[in-house]
Amino acid sequence: MDKIFPLELGYRLQRHIGDNARLEIIKNAGHAMNIEKPREFAKLLKSFLVGSNSTNRGYKMLFWGSP
Repeated sequence: MDKIFPLELGYRLQRHIGDNARLEIIKNAGHAMNIEKPREFAKLLKSFLVGSNSTNRGYKMLFWGSP
């Protein structure tokens, strides 16, 4: 669980950004999810970047750790 930025802040940020926000939650990860769960993080990031040429254009991706 991310103790620096609780999950509720992720939902609030997603609502603030609007329809162009995509929130991805990585289970059993904290604030340093790219270090704690590197494969899961890389897989999600790659799918977002690869899709950014078409379906994700203009979208923002938010990553959050969760228990």
